[in-house]
Amino acid sequence: MEKLFESALGIISPWYIDGIDFDVEGKILNIHINFKRGATFVAGTDQAAYKAYDTVDKSWRHLNFLSMNAA
Repeated sequence: MEKLFESALGIISPWYIDGIDFDVEGKILNIHINFKRGATFVAGTDQAAYKAYDTVDKSWRHLNFLSMNAA
């Protein structure tokens, strides 16, 4: 299932889906995204590579990602 969502969402290494939870009654899909330990990230105008030294869990809400309602 993780590979399916990685492909659908365009998630590429060093990022990966760490887990997926679906609450049927609440109709809530939680996708947990993580990165490989020791990974470097290219950023800035100089395209320098940086390592992550600290992380914080964050949540984003994307409405109607898997909406089953017909218009």
